[in-house]
Amino acid sequence: MAKREIPEVNAGSMADIAFLLLIFFLVTTTMDKDTAYLRTIPQKIKVDKPIELEKKNVLLIKANNEQFFIRGKIFENPDLISDYIIKFYQFNRNRVGEIYNSEFPLYFYTNISEAEADFNSAMERLNKLKNAGVTSGPKYDMTNEIFSKAEKTFYGLKLYGAPVPTISGEAHIRIEVKESTPYSTFAKIQAEIEEALFILRDEESKKLFDEGYGALSRKAEQEKGNKELGYKVYLLEHLYPQRIIEVAPKN
Repeated sequence: MAKREIPEVNAGSMADIAFLLLIFFLVTTTMDKDTAYLRTIPQKIKVDKPIELEKKNVLLIKANNEQFFIRGKIFENPDLISDYIIKFYQFNRNRVGEIYNSEFPLYFYTNISEAEADFNSAMERLNKLKNAGVTSGPKYDMTNEIFSKAEKTFYGLKLYGAPVPTISGEAHIRIEVKESTPYSTFAKIQAEIEEALFILRDEESKKLFDEGYGALSRKAEQEKGNKELGYKVYLLEHLYPQRIIEVAPKN
């Protein structure tokens, strides 16, 4: 019986097909942007005399290669940095007007009536501009921004339902990392800060709203027209603000 000859497969067009598929995937694929550690960088300003802050208001975290220091002391376990940050925020929170620990920031109660007065004043200034036909430009944008912040502050504080414990406005976390330090060390510090703030806000969110901070934030992002959700998130971020200063080491 004669053997049949197997016809050859014409692969001449395979390269063209592969090239077209590659172009298709490049055009249709969307790349996720890296959103880790987003920071609003302030403008550099010149001052005649640096402002001296009390030590209790500064949580200084330093890194040198793979060593961590918190307030001048070696911190052996970097996984516990978040625990110290939580302590920094919470230590004097329930000691308003009482004996407090001088190593940690003071708290005071925010007066909601003052927040309401600021909100009404900001709304009045914004309405004056609108009535004068000013609805754009630097002056309008600045006034609108002040109004937006005053609105979220007032309605956010109203949701608390009691005098609002507010940490000192000078309290912040300061990071000093040498240039020679591996990026992974810097990233570890940032991750510990994010973890601490999330834990603090999450616990408070569950107490106030019976819902975790993460779920609440996602809802607010998805339903941007829902102002109450935005007020809730703003309140949690007011109670535990993210104030981070990154500076170059002096030596």
